[in-house]
Amino acid sequence: MSAILPELKFRVYRPSKAEKEVVDNVYTRKLKMESERQSEENRWDDWDYLYVSAAEDVDDYRATINPPLTFSVIETAKTELINQRVRFQLNAKNLDFEENSQILEDIINKHIWHKADGDLEYMKMIHDTLLYGTAMMKVHYKKEMRTVQDIVDYKVGRDGKEEKKYKKRLVIDFDDVTFEHINIRDFYVDEAATSLQDARDCLERKIYDIHEFRRMYQTWPKADQVQPGGDTFDPALPREESLDQGLAPTEGGGGGGQADKREHADSLVEVIEYWNKPMDRHIVVANGVLIFDEPMPYDHKELPYVRNVDVMIPDEFYGIGEAEILQHFHNEMKLLRRMSLDNKHLSMHAMFVTDQNFDDAELFPEPGKVLQIERGGTLHPLQMPQVGDNVVQQLEMLRKDAEDATGINRQLIGAQAQGDTTLGEVQLLKESALKRIRLKVKVIEALAMKRLGSLLVSTVQQIYRRPQYQVDGITGKQLEVPRVVRIEGKGGRIDFPEITPDDVRGDQEVEIIPGSSLPLSRGLQLRSVLDMFPQMEPYTRDVTDEQGNVIQEAIFNIEELWRFIFDAGDLPKTAFTKQRAVDDVGAEDILGAVNQGKMTDQELRQNLQGQRQVQGIADEEGAALQPVEGEQVPIVPEQAQRGVLQTEQPAPSADEVAAPDIAAAEDHTDRILAGEEVFIQEGFITPRHILIHERDLDDPNGPFVDAPVEMRNALEDHIEQEKELLRDSAEQIEL
Repeated sequence: MSAILPELKFRVYRPSKAEKEVVDNVYTRKLKMESERQSEENRWDDWDYLYVSAAEDVDDYRATINPPLTFSVIETAKTELINQRVRFQLNAKNLDFEENSQILEDIINKHIWHKADGDLEYMKMIHDTLLYGTAMMKVHYKKEMRTVQDIVDYKVGRDGKEEKKYKKRLVIDFDDVTFEHINIRDFYVDEAATSLQDARDCLERKIYDIHEFRRMYQTWPKADQVQPGGDTFDPALPREESLDQGLAPTEGGGGGGQADKREHADSLVEVIEYWNKPMDRHIVVANGVLIFDEPMPYDHKELPYVRNVDVMIPDEFYGIGEAEILQHFHNEMKLLRRMSLDNKHLSMHAMFVTDQNFDDAELFPEPGKVLQIERGGTLHPLQMPQVGDNVVQQLEMLRKDAEDATGINRQLIGAQAQGDTTLGEVQLLKESALKRIRLKVKVIEALAMKRLGSLLVSTVQQIYRRPQYQVDGITGKQLEVPRVVRIEGKGGRIDFPEITPDDVRGDQEVEIIPGSSLPLSRGLQLRSVLDMFPQMEPYTRDVTDEQGNVIQEAIFNIEELWRFIFDAGDLPKTAFTKQRAVDDVGAEDILGAVNQGKMTDQELRQNLQGQRQVQGIADEEGAALQPVEGEQVPIVPEQAQRGVLQTEQPAPSADEVAAPDIAAAEDHTDRILAGEEVFIQEGFITPRHILIHERDLDDPNGPFVDAPVEMRNALEDHIEQEKELLRDSAEQIEL
């Protein structure tokens, strides 16, 4: 036994007659499901071969190239699908629980998605969907614990040897609702099912090392009765043809099958988690030992799994993947490419016809090599027919057929198709390919994500109504603690609100957040807008008579039109709009100058060009425009640059420029004094704003003179946050 792993002790499993019947039924259902899906498993192996473009063992001279057609199509489609950040929207069925809808949304979209590493699990699901045609996920409550040892006493003896004493304690690594991708080969479903909704039962198969099994199931009563061995099939290993493989021998136990004799099998445990919806049973069997047999633990009483398919086949559980669609094209391209390369090899290393006694090594061509033949003897190369251009044409036709079949073309990765001369034409081809991707997104949202959201909501509402426990570091006891979740807000701010049982009550309807599906490509949007702009531009101005009276108002808002162009082209507005950027000095230098009285109010106004609150577009004469929505003050006229619009705007006074800072600072002060949380909006913090806060803090007649210490500390923290934000803004502008 390893010095690291402890020696395990086992008790003999002596099942009752009822237990034996339950175990036999689980294995019978497994074998039935497995035999019915055997044809699917064989195809999955074929798809793996196509995806990795595996080489084959052939003769030395023959080509082994395997074109990456399947890999290219799947990875291209995966890139587009993974970019879609699917999120859930909850609508309360009762008006009394509308506030709870937002709380549950944040818990699922931000807390659980982050804790479960949702982006990674989503990518795994997309991969299986495209490769095998079907993917599975599981929603469940998971609690993982382990025992660690802490040093409680340490000393060095006279002989220099260290003496340490340890104390064991229990650590809870994970205790929350989660979801995870399930390997399609480890999931077995009712052989008559066409969906999870009409499936009677299903099971999930897991393989653990015996020590990991003991750790995972340490709180289960019969875990120490499970002997290692049994069915340990791994897709990477050759499978033994044995139907009763998987029934570990036990004393009077279920099945009495034979143990797996493969290498390392004697240290592994096969765990089968069986779910039966009509019978409301949740059963766990490990190597023939009945570990668990109780009603389904979740309130929703559904099979806790989520299914997704690539190409849906009505009345079939398993879908069609891209690998299956591409199989024949891939094999034909592989054959043509190999035959072409073999022909080249035979042309350069020709076969010879001779009546002389030469071996193969002598006939192998080398520079300057001389072969001597007897008088009257013959030696001449056997000419092979050359491969013509028709092979290239056939390969191109196969590639085109593959694009038509899958809808995935090279334009999705930005390649320019043959004959295309403009970016617009390439974007149109890309848009046609995106139509097929959008269909896949719709299937993901309707089939997988809506069920995922419903299961998550129900499970969260059930688990979050229970107490949560944490292991005390001193006593080792589990103590009840408040349930706290991690919520990431706007600007990357992290909050940890406490959730009570009342916060998660109420029936909720799950919808996919609008906009999470694939949008129109930016290039096509931009081209459409620019094509329409000449016709729309005359209607962006008011029509006036000779006296300047408006006789017809503008139809379109020119600022909104330009903003749409920037968004469609994914262009940074700061590169084209007039900003008050920091001029040769950083924001921190300006702040210091104001604090020390070295900069006047007018100088401050001229130097604070980098704050986003004063963005706008200027006309040809340098007159400032009105700020866009959400901005506080207009730009400084003398700082204005050349623009595209004409308007007249008088220069603001010093009081007008200072007014927004004063109002914002007073609002922050009132909120801090009221004990409320203050949200700092990026782009609306100026040195003057911070200066007002500092003066309030130091003013003997100011609002904080009699305030409690915690409120003064809150303002100091607030000032530091605003300074940090101002420094960051200055660094971004200087870069």
